[in-house]
Amino acid sequence: LLDEARGGSEQALRGLVEAYTPHVLRVIRRTLHRKLRTKFDSMDFAQAVWASVLGRRDQLATLESPEALGAFLAAVARNKVVEEFRRRLGTEKYN
Repeated sequence: LLDEARGGSEQALRGLVEAYTPHVLRVIRRTLHRKLRTKFDSMDFAQAVWASVLGRRDQLATLESPEALGAFLAAVARNKVVEEFRRRLGTEKYN
């Protein structure tokens, strides 16, 4: 699927989303702070991850294996959660 997705196959991209979304959700749920769990749905973060990744498909070309894709998606997911944590709990606006 990864090779086909690099080639621009929409069906392969859908397959990657279906195959890797459970992994992305696990990372998000492990990372999401308890104070944010009532304010956000994990799927919102997952959609943000996929929007970032699919918006820059050229990044897929640098990934050499399915494991590398999983690690990349996990890093993007953690970054999305940490970014929102800092925005929500690290500023006076939401205090």
